[in-house]
Amino acid sequence: MSRSTRIAFVESLRRYRAPLVLTWSAATLCVAAFAVLKPHPSSKELVFLPGWFTSFMDVYYDFRTFIMTVAIGLIPALLLSPSHQKLQRHSVLFVLVGALLIFEFMQNWIPTRGFSWADVGYTVAGGLACEYMARLTHWLRFGAKDETPVAMVEHRSRSIG
Repeated sequence: MSRSTRIAFVESLRRYRAPLVLTWSAATLCVAAFAVLKPHPSSKELVFLPGWFTSFMDVYYDFRTFIMTVAIGLIPALLLSPSHQKLQRHSVLFVLVGALLIFEFMQNWIPTRGFSWADVGYTVAGGLACEYMARLTHWLRFGAKDETPVAMVEHRSRSIG
């Protein structure tokens, strides 16, 4: 990939970052609501997921809550990994984890489902894992460099001129 192509890709990603985060979050929360609030706890009804994955999720019953939380929160966390977007990332992860916790508590009113404190713990741990993966990604990409918008503009102007 040439430098100009890479720059164009990064700029388009910046432009579409917010719509991507909102679309991914809304779509995955809808799937999570179906998965968590359906009458039967088995993953077999999730026909859009591969069979090996649903079997894995049914074997590791409580751990699938962690997997689901990471699957929902990781894309937004990575898209919002730059340090100047920390508040947005924390806000999105807070809303996503909060919605998943509400879904978990709603299971109290479904006769064939049950509330589990282990699922609450796995949900919170999944949200924290997304945050730390975003921080790790940012650190691996930029190291200790300052990546505030002002520093990025100064760096670009020095590299261009």
